[in-house]
Amino acid sequence: MKRSFPPLARSIQLASALVVVILAWAGATQAAPAQQGAPAATSQIFLPLVAQAGRPATQTTPQPTPQPTPQPTMLPVEPTTAPPPSGAVPIQLAREWFAGNLTSISFYDRNSGTWSKPNGLGELYAFATDGTYTYGGALSIQNGACLTEVTVYQTGVARAQAEDLDLEATFSRTRTLVVCGSKSDTTTETLPPIKRIPWRVAIGAQGRTELTLGAGSEAKAFALRGIDEPLLGAWQRDGVSSNGFYNPATGQWAQPSGDGEWYRFAADGRFTYGFYGQQTNEQGCLVTLWVYQAGEFSMSGSLLTTRSTSGHGRLENNCTPGEVTEEPFVDETLGQFTWTVSASNAAERLELLTVMPFRSRQFNRE
Repeated sequence: MKRSFPPLARSIQLASALVVVILAWAGATQAAPAQQGAPAATSQIFLPLVAQAGRPATQTTPQPTPQPTPQPTMLPVEPTTAPPPSGAVPIQLAREWFAGNLTSISFYDRNSGTWSKPNGLGELYAFATDGTYTYGGALSIQNGACLTEVTVYQTGVARAQAEDLDLEATFSRTRTLVVCGSKSDTTTETLPPIKRIPWRVAIGAQGRTELTLGAGSEAKAFALRGIDEPLLGAWQRDGVSSNGFYNPATGQWAQPSGDGEWYRFAADGRFTYGFYGQQTNEQGCLVTLWVYQAGEFSMSGSLLTTRSTSGHGRLENNCTPGEVTEEPFVDETLGQFTWTVSASNAAERLELLTVMPFRSRQFNRE
């Protein structure tokens, strides 16, 4: 049976609508450590000397009147703010890391002191290179008809050594909500003691960057929220290369030897994608399709999301030689994948997995 080849817009949608939305992730926010005021300095006033009275004047040879020596004016010292404790972390640690499905710390408003519901459960750390950090944690326990929720928000200073990480909280709020017939909602402000834990950043078994805090049975893995370097670069499937596939400036297309597709991911969060395929329609004509897309992508642990912002498509039919359909096209389908990178015989391989409908595609690094 011969397969039909639909018109260009529908063909491009069928060829490049590769994924469906499986879940959404929120961004994380950061807050700065609390500052402590220093007491104001006392103003100092200098009075002139007064000559002693009651003694007769003594005749002397007139002397030049000495000029007073200028004295520095002592101005009041303005109150200063005590600097926060200093810290520092290496660049590979200065990222956002999460465990569970908590991907935002916006559940606490530090200005108003109000709480909102977290977007998930788990833990999240956001480290800056100057050593400041923000931490969020959310836990929920259901025991019969009783519900207990504990939410933690902290900011502080991190100091990283080769193997250990010291975390000193300078601001801390913990909310405990208990619903068990009646409702209890309390917030505590106790600062925890300085915590020292082993740390390590490395590529995990799935080819993704992970932060491990703790050691032995206490070790806990955190996924990276942000651009993960193992994904970056060009990946091709079935021999169709990104090199020279399409030139947006000239409109020139390559002529691959077989069907396939490719992705190219850049460190600035931009991506390009190409697809090439041939099939025979009901009239027995060979139809050839090219698709080129450009856009932006985001990463949160194993989740990769792509969104096209520009693109082009081309359609040829060998039964009507010389007649080419070519027009701008943007695939508006949001691409969401679970991604892994593995190595086989020293060759890297990228797997993109979609769930609804289930589909797995393997790409080799160019």
